Amino acid sequence: MNQFLEQRPIQVCADIVDLARNLVGKASWKLKAKEHEAPYFVDCSSLTKRLYLQKGILIPRLAIDQFQFCRIFGKTITLEEVLPGDLIFVGCPFSWGIFTGEQRPFGHVCLVSGQNTIVCASNSELGTGVLEISFEQLFRTRAFSGAGRIIPEDIDNLLPNCCNTQGGE
Repeated sequence: MNQFLEQRPIQVCADIVDLARNLVGKASWKLKAKEHEAPYFVDCSSLTKRLYLQKGILIPRLAIDQFQFCRIFGKTITLEEVLPGDLIFVGCPFSWGIFTGEQRPFGHVCLVSGQNTIVCASNSELGTGVLEISFEQLFRTRAFSGAGRIIPEDIDNLLPNCCNTQGGE
């Protein structure tokens, strides 16, 4: 059985937050960072993808696709409902590293790390590298696009029937 499924959801979320915090100030931001460059170089969505993958959860590469993943396999939530381990999606005034000034919805993804704090990879007005900042700092320049929960409260429903180790079909 997948080791992720054997742990309580709250512990999985705590582990993901710990993994993220361990990269703060150590990893650098790089546009279109490749998986093999992590953990040294990441962008916002490669960071979240890597963090979840380290706990055995494969999510898509791009921020907009990660939001769609939450909609299909997890759930979308309000900003008031976010908990550590959830994802927050915001607009981004950059397009492939070039400032456009136009807020692209779902252009940036962040991991909720605590009450009103996030960890993200950035090379913008938010800072450079992997950083932990407050919601206040994030929303000063970014518009909220949505939030998602990949790890449900009832972890047994995450991957129904696919991880049955009892044999058979």
